[in-house]
Amino acid sequence: MQNEANAIFGDATSGYTRSAATLGSYDVSSTTVAKLESGNSKFETSINSSVTFTATGINVTLEKAGGYADYRGINTELISTAGRVDIEKLKKVIGTNKGIDAANQRNYIQSLDSANTSDSHHAIILTMLQSYINAAIRDSTEQTRQNIGPGYDASGRQGTYLNPGGDLGRNTINLGQNAGTTSLLLKDYRDSHVIMSSEDDGPCFKRVSQPIGPPNDLNPSGDGDDRPAEHNPANLGAADHSNVIFIPWLGPKANTFYLLHAAGRQNADGSNANYMYNTPGIAINRFVFRWDNGTHNDAGDYADPDEVDWTQPDTMWAYIIAYVKLNRVEHTLAHVHEIIARTTFYPESASAEGWTYKSAGLNVFIPAPAYFRGKYEPLLKGEPFKLDAVGMELTFLDQTTALKEIMVGGLINYTSLIGLWSIFFEYTLHYNDLNVAYAHCNAQYPMLAEPHSQMAFGVGALTGRDPLTLFEPGIGVTYNMRQYMMGGLYPYVRPSSKTSDLSDFVIEDLRLNTEGVFHCPVSPCLIYGKAADMLTGCAHCTDGFKMSELHADITLDFKDALRLTNAYRLFGRDVTLMQTSGPQEEFTPWSPAHMVGIQPNSIAHDATFNTQYIVVGSSQRENYGARVSGVEDGLHSGKIELSINVTSIKFNMAISARHSAHTIYRKNRPLPNIAIKVVAGGVISAKIAAVPNTKQKPVDAGTQDFGQGEQQQPGIPQQALENAEAAQGTLVPEEPTTV
Repeated sequence: MQNEANAIFGDATSGYTRSAATLGSYDVSSTTVAKLESGNSKFETSINSSVTFTATGINVTLEKAGGYADYRGINTELISTAGRVDIEKLKKVIGTNKGIDAANQRNYIQSLDSANTSDSHHAIILTMLQSYINAAIRDSTEQTRQNIGPGYDASGRQGTYLNPGGDLGRNTINLGQNAGTTSLLLKDYRDSHVIMSSEDDGPCFKRVSQPIGPPNDLNPSGDGDDRPAEHNPANLGAADHSNVIFIPWLGPKANTFYLLHAAGRQNADGSNANYMYNTPGIAINRFVFRWDNGTHNDAGDYADPDEVDWTQPDTMWAYIIAYVKLNRVEHTLAHVHEIIARTTFYPESASAEGWTYKSAGLNVFIPAPAYFRGKYEPLLKGEPFKLDAVGMELTFLDQTTALKEIMVGGLINYTSLIGLWSIFFEYTLHYNDLNVAYAHCNAQYPMLAEPHSQMAFGVGALTGRDPLTLFEPGIGVTYNMRQYMMGGLYPYVRPSSKTSDLSDFVIEDLRLNTEGVFHCPVSPCLIYGKAADMLTGCAHCTDGFKMSELHADITLDFKDALRLTNAYRLFGRDVTLMQTSGPQEEFTPWSPAHMVGIQPNSIAHDATFNTQYIVVGSSQRENYGARVSGVEDGLHSGKIELSINVTSIKFNMAISARHSAHTIYRKNRPLPNIAIKVVAGGVISAKIAAVPNTKQKPVDAGTQDFGQGEQQQPGIPQQALENAEAAQGTLVPEEPTTV
């Protein structure tokens, strides 16, 4: 995660401290220097901006499927040339093991004749990591509370306060935390026109509480019904021995911790925390425990759940790493750590319409829990088969560094989100019907529907580099871009002041209607100067552009119109354009107050006409100094050039509501391939092809390269165009081996 973010942003963790995730939120700030040559004059400006990331507001749904088997970490001597467990070799090893009596040897060998070799530890590790991140955020807030010390709010009440709203009134947040909760910042949207909030007339900033404690209601220290059976070689044929969970003996508290998480999370409904969602588990009567130091199955071998150190991230991280090392499932830790990073921190929106992007939500895909490797002792002896290097590195991290990796993952989520939006926006320039645009885009790039590739593909499309993901086919996270793209009714909207003009918004019963509106959901300020010149929607986010041979009557395509208007907006001037076809009306592209850069979708376009634009003029914005001459001077001189240099990017504790914004451009160049590298999963490559001009022919052109050379893209199925449903990723795992 850290290396991936550094490759895009430079030193992506400058300014990080243990208290950086206070209330589950943080700012990432950047400083951008822009230089504009317009006419015979040169101008320079420096812009400080930031994006706030929070751990609240995203809807997350988990999907699971069975039949997964990954044998990395298992004894190399017992792995066949096909990379699977060699059952016959395992029988021989058990038969020659003098430490097992003859009767138990027979039971072991006979059980192998019908053994289900599915093996997935994703669910238990994911559930444990949820508890860890909950405690880590709580700990981060406690660090800040201790550093700030007590104070008073506007009403004279004593407490420890943050002030994310920049005032001393209703937006003041008390950092106090109850013993059984983690406090999180839930931040709604506000600009000079509207307030969008999850509650009618609610505050824009509020503290919400996430319960901290066990993932379910089991209590193994009491009734024996809440304890699994002991692993018993004499009774291996019993159904409850189909899943044997190998546990490090770390004492009663750890035993309870492992048992509760093996049973899955069952109490996350209604949570405001992005990372807290229900996870699958196995019923107590369907698995058994095997400890690494003998037999333990009395009530005294388990602590009461309330005695577990739920507020101590260091302790929980140690439990997780001990389990991973004992079972040699470092590869699974790598998968699940990336899942947590992909579902925890997300950027706040830069517009009222964009605020709705969190409602579309995420889908998490993992295999159903299955525990084969813990059943037969020889499987976890000897030299481990293909240990995962990234997973091994994670086992050496302390909990604070593990949290930092997850926070850095927020930057990858941000980059991916803008990239995914840009890919789909490209098709809206060629198809007025958003359903049709979505269907064509998904058909051109099937990896956009795959959980292991979608988010990495978004990063690659935006940056032009080869993004690395540890996900494998069927495992990963997808963002529901279709729901955001199609829009809907979202509560609640109200004017931010008595003089607010809401005429540009469609409001129905206090709800904002975003149907037909497909805005970039967040400010691109952090990736200014870093975007590749491949997608039109982020053409203003490259490191610069140069336009020559200009004149007053020149016509611009959409990309040049976006670059030009954004460049002057950056220096405080609005540029007015007019379409050369269709409704020939003047309009001024705009920027959300929190964004500064032009919102690409504010440039009027009609796919029917392949819209071109002429420049009508420009005007100085209020509250901006006269930084730059009008666009007319640049057109008359024949040359306009912009260069962008991002000089710094760093983490900041989110204690103020700073706005986000910036802009950028580059010369056209051949479209590169985007390759997604998947550990143990090969390389997926797809060319970002030009969308065909539908004025000349329908859409069945384009190429794709999946490592087998270029192939002609077949015509889009009629059903896809009629129905335009999202092709949600489906787990198609390796079939379980039953011998």
